[in-house]
Amino acid sequence: MNRNLAVVLVLMLALALLQGCNPGSSSGAATGPSKDAGLSDVEFAKAAFTGLANGNQSIASDIDWTNFKVSGQDVGATYNTFHDDANHEAFRSSFISSFSKSFKGAGGSAEALTNWTETSRFELMIRT
Repeated sequence: MNRNLAVVLVLMLALALLQGCNPGSSSGAATGPSKDAGLSDVEFAKAAFTGLANGNQSIASDIDWTNFKVSGQDVGATYNTFHDDANHEAFRSSFISSFSKSFKGAGGSAEALTNWTETSRFELMIRT
């Protein structure tokens, strides 16, 4: 894979994570980088992406799975086809493991990524 293409894909995923993370999740259990921990959006996205890339299953609680999009793929649409907790849990676990295996198999290393910055902010506009 072309290194520039890989960098673009990683950045797109990071933006998707930033948009698709659930900052309000706090189950009390050991989890990923909860926004309640006082992280900036960039720090949160970096920690979430690193957890996902490294196959850290605890990151699952910090991703808004119903709306999750990765590099143009609507992961949430697939997730939403399942209607019970057991299948949702299996999907989350499988996605995290598969993503990590694929990322590492392509030579990726989340720890090697540097200069994390926010390039744009998407605002949700609610019209009444």
